[in-house]
Amino acid sequence: IRSATVVGAEIVGLPGKLGTLAPGAFADLVALSRDPLDHIAALTDQAAIKYVVKGGAIEVANVGSPRRRSARRRTLRPTARKTG
Repeated sequence: IRSATVVGAEIVGLPGKLGTLAPGAFADLVALSRDPLDHIAALTDQAAIKYVVKGGAIEVANVGSPRRRSARRRTLRPTARKTG
């Protein structure tokens, strides 16, 4: 997991922006119901996925839920918007 996140960010020259959860970093992540360090298969198990965050907004929620609701984009942090 570290090789795909922190080490990958270093390879592409974006340490501190990719592969970390920190203020100012890009916020793309997957929240799982199981610890992938204990159960690596959780990364490929759709039932274990609780939500997907892309660009600081929840893109899909309750992926593994039997009563899946329609996805609504919800912003987790303020984002700058360009005008004009």
